[in-house]
Amino acid sequence: MLSRINASQTKYGIGSIIGLAKEGRLRDYINGIYRNELAIDPSQLRAALGLNDNNELPTYWDEILQYPDQIGLFCLTAILFTHENFIRVFADSATDNMKGVISRNQFENEKTFTNIRGVLVASGASSDQAIRSDIVAYDYSLLFKSGEVGKLVKKLLLDRLKKTYWVENPTGNNKEHIRNFYEQCIAYKFHLVFSLRREQFVKWLEGEALNEQVEALVELNLSDVVEVDTHLLVSLATKPFLILTGASGTGKTYGIRKLANSINPQKNVDDNFNITFIPVEAGWKDGRNIIGYKNPFGDDGEVYQPTPLINMLLKANSGKHSSIPFFVLFDEMNLSHVEMYFARFLALMETSRHEGISNVPLLTTGDLVLLQKYYKNNNEFLEYTYEAITKNGLYIPNNVIFVGTVNIDETTYMFSPKVLDRSFVIERNTEAPSKIFNESLIPNNVKAYLDIGQINSYLLSPLNIRQSFNDLTSTSPQYELMEKVVEFLDQVYTLVEEFTFGYRTVVECCEYYVKAIELSTDYNVDLDWLKKEECLFDEILMQKVLPKIHGNRKQLVNLLRSLIDFCKDGERVRFNKSYSKLIAMEKNLNVTGYSGFIC
Repeated sequence: MLSRINASQTKYGIGSIIGLAKEGRLRDYINGIYRNELAIDPSQLRAALGLNDNNELPTYWDEILQYPDQIGLFCLTAILFTHENFIRVFADSATDNMKGVISRNQFENEKTFTNIRGVLVASGASSDQAIRSDIVAYDYSLLFKSGEVGKLVKKLLLDRLKKTYWVENPTGNNKEHIRNFYEQCIAYKFHLVFSLRREQFVKWLEGEALNEQVEALVELNLSDVVEVDTHLLVSLATKPFLILTGASGTGKTYGIRKLANSINPQKNVDDNFNITFIPVEAGWKDGRNIIGYKNPFGDDGEVYQPTPLINMLLKANSGKHSSIPFFVLFDEMNLSHVEMYFARFLALMETSRHEGISNVPLLTTGDLVLLQKYYKNNNEFLEYTYEAITKNGLYIPNNVIFVGTVNIDETTYMFSPKVLDRSFVIERNTEAPSKIFNESLIPNNVKAYLDIGQINSYLLSPLNIRQSFNDLTSTSPQYELMEKVVEFLDQVYTLVEEFTFGYRTVVECCEYYVKAIELSTDYNVDLDWLKKEECLFDEILMQKVLPKIHGNRKQLVNLLRSLIDFCKDGERVRFNKSYSKLIAMEKNLNVTGYSGFIC
C-alpha cells in the first residue's frame, strides 16, 4: 500500500542530495569519504536513494550521470517518491503540459513546504524567484526530453512499488496486489505527479522522448524589413502616450495595430502577444476596469482580480521581454473622463521618467501576492508575478506604449489640460477617395522601411535630455539642436496667452526634435520632413502646443489670428499643417462661437 512510502518530510538537508548527485559524489558520501559539512538525515537519504540493507546504491544513480541536464529533476523525482503525501500533493497539483502548481496550504506544516519548495528550485523545476513564495509553479518538461531517462525513472518507480509489498506477478491465495506495473502506477496517480497523460507516461517509461504539448513560439527574424509610419514612430519614441484624433474611419486604430503586428515576435502563434485592445465604456469612474481590484470571494479567500492590461504589464515587465515594445490601445478613449480612470497611469508615467527619484509601483507586493493566488493554475503568469515581486512591485515598464483613439461627438468628453500636457496628439484627416484607392494608408511622404530590430531599438532607446537639460554647454552634441527648439518655443510662448506651457512641454519638444534627427541620421531614413527644420517645428506646434487651445470667441479670436500670422513668413506659409488647422479652428469659432483643436 502507498502508505508504506513514508520517509520523514521535515528533516533538513534533503536538497543537498541534488548537489551531491550533480557532482557524482553520492557513493563517496554514503561511504563516509566525502562530507563537505553536509548533514543529510540518514533515513531521508536512504529513502531518496533507495538504499538497501547493505547500503548499496542502485545502478540508476550511476547511469543518470550520463544525462547532466536531467540530474536535478531525476533527484526531485526520487525525493517526491519518498512519501505518500508528496505523491498525493503533486498528483493533485498537476495542471497540464508537464507542469503544475503547489501552494503552502497543501502541506501539513511549514517545514515540509519549505523543504519541497527548496528542492523544486534547486532541481531547476521552479525559478529562483519562487524561493520565498507561498505558491510555486514547477515544470518537469526537461526531464521528458530523454527517453533513456524515462527508463531510469521506471527502475526507480519499481523500487518504490516494492516497498509497498507490490509484486508484478503475485502467487498464492493472499494476492494483495493484482495489478501489473503500469496499472498500479496509474492507480496511485504516479503519472499525474509528472503532469502526464496515461499514454505519455507509458511511452516515456518505455524509452520514448516526449515534447511539450504546446506549440513552440515562432520568433521573427529581427532583420525582416517592414513598412512604418515615421510620424507615429517619432512621437511614440519620444513619449509613450499618444492620442490619435480625427474622423471615424481614418485608420487610427488600424495604424497602431499594424505597427504592433509588424514587430510582434510571436505573430505566428499569438496575434495579440504585444498589444492589448481596450474598448473604453461610458461611465468608468475609477481604474478598476483597467488595473483590476481585490476580490474577497476567491476560491482560496481574497485574490487580486487582474485585467488584460495587468496581464500585459506582467509580461512586458519580464526580463525576457524587455527588448520588445508592447502597445496598449484604448479605443474611444474619451467615452469616459480620462483623468478619472487613467489618473494613476498619468502620474506613474511621469515619475518613471524622473531621474534620481524613486519610482512608485502600479501594484504593490501585497497585491502581487494576492495575484499569485488568482494565477495558481497558470505557470506562465505565476513566473511573471514572481519576477515582479522580486522587483518589489509591478511598475510601468519603459517598453509599454499607451495609445488612445478619439472621436468627437455628443457622447464623448473633452480632454483636460492635464491629459493633453502628458501626451502627444496626432490628427488623422480624411482624404478624397481617389487619393486612397489602391494605396497604402501610410502617405509616401512619411513612409519608411526599417527592419524589426531597428524599430525596437529606436522605440526603446532612452534619451537623457530631461536629466541633462540644465547642464548642457555650447560644446554638448545636442546643444545646438535644443537651442533651436527653445528659441522657437520662446516665440510661441509669447503668443499663446493663457495657454502657456511649462517645463515638461519644453523638454518633450526638445526630445521630439532630437529623436526625429536621430531617425534621419542614425537609421538612414531619407524623408524631407525629418530634415527640414520648419517641418519639425510644424509637428511640434501640432502635437504639443495647439491641442490645448480651446475656448470662446473672446478667448480665441486674437490668439488664433496671431498664431496664423506666426505660421507665415510674409506671403509664404512656413508651417503648413498648423496653418491649415488654425484656419479651420478660426472658421469654426466664427460659425459656432467656440473652437478647439479637438472638436
